[in-house]
Amino acid sequence: MLLKLIIIGAVVFWIYKKFGGTLNWQKDTKEVKTKKQQDEDLMIDKDTLVECEKCSTFVVKSEAIIYNGKYYCSKECLPN
Repeated sequence: MLLKLIIIGAVVFWIYKKFGGTLNWQKDTKEVKTKKQQDEDLMIDKDTLVECEKCSTFVVKSEAIIYNGKYYCSKECLPN
């Protein structure tokens, strides 16, 4: 009898863990991003090219200078 209870408990625990520790049978409509997905999104955003407002040169967004909401490629292109 005790062995049956242990087996049933193990099966119930396995099902609980299989569904992510929650017993929601339907998936939520809003998307939950994992830390890895958020990091990948940031990496994609860093590789995006933006155009310099003054000289129209394209530069990687992570290296661009943002001034008054506009992108510039270098200090020389910044407005005085």
